Amino acid sequence: MSTSSSSSSAAGGAQTSPIAMSYASSSSIPVGFGMSGESLYAASESLPVERVTRLGEGQHSPTHGLPASEVLTIDFKNDEIEFHEELGRGASGATVYACSIKGMFFAAKIMDSSTFPSEEQTQRMLSEISITAQLRHENVVRLLAFDYREDKKEIRMFTQIYPETLWQVIASRAATGKPFTPKEVVDFAFQIARGLHYLGRQDPPIIHRDLKSDNIFVSWDNHRKPRRLHIGDFDTSKILDTTGAKTFTQVGTPGWMAPEVFTESGRGHGVKADVWSFGMVLYELIVMKQPYFDKNHFEISTCNVKGIRPTVPESVDKEAFKELLKLFNKCTNKKPQDRPSTADILATLAAM
Repeated sequence: MSTSSSSSSAAGGAQTSPIAMSYASSSSIPVGFGMSGESLYAASESLPVERVTRLGEGQHSPTHGLPASEVLTIDFKNDEIEFHEELGRGASGATVYACSIKGMFFAAKIMDSSTFPSEEQTQRMLSEISITAQLRHENVVRLLAFDYREDKKEIRMFTQIYPETLWQVIASRAATGKPFTPKEVVDFAFQIARGLHYLGRQDPPIIHRDLKSDNIFVSWDNHRKPRRLHIGDFDTSKILDTTGAKTFTQVGTPGWMAPEVFTESGRGHGVKADVWSFGMVLYELIVMKQPYFDKNHFEISTCNVKGIRPTVPESVDKEAFKELLKLFNKCTNKKPQDRPSTADILATLAAM
């Protein structure tokens, strides 16, 4: 696909404007786009945030004030979006599908009236859109476009599609009987920590609240090997209040949830709750099993509330993973203030 100076003539040109538009990571792969009428507008180069925002608000036509080289168009009708297999379901109740438009593949998360979503579920998905729309980092899943049709009670968001989750990578590797090497674990953990550090440095900070290997997506290199990790599924995420930097809602997945998320002491929880969850993902990478794999649901909840760490099996080479296990223990301190910051985690991993 190539850029075209005739972009403004597509689907009415200056009379239309996209619903959403985002960055692209390279000029060769159009990974950012916005929908308007029957045209898909894709940015072939990174655009200033304020310009993207204005486009998203419909204050400019797709080409007004933009060089033609920065705009790609694909003419399509709504029924030309092909939906393929179901990929999963989000905490909001939305269904995620693989989809394609004229040979380009994306993931589409859709919530419509057929699922009878509650007001809370609808707000969760709208919150996910508002959070992910502002995120631009290679270790965070990229929102490409969204479409909120209130008359049809349908919300659609489109993201890049990834071949595997980190848990699928772990399970596949575990099936071979060959655990990850410490070097591989450090590489994976460093990427996750970079994504978390980025989220925590937003103004105001963002906490994920459901970080686990199932919510971390993997892109491949040319040899179909894991190349880059991307934190995704932000439908339980929260933008913290800058005054208190705490949230009080109990959300997440037992086994990865920090003790302070479980307790109802009124103290709330902040970004250090994600550090605990990061420690549990580190555990998954080292042990090749999910946290508390040897416990039932009630026992898992009890361990979470009491801040009891999952045990490391004897089969793990504790000497080889000595430094990584130290980091795991630090991240899973019961007291949030005793856990390292994401900056400290990055420094520790960089030194390994």
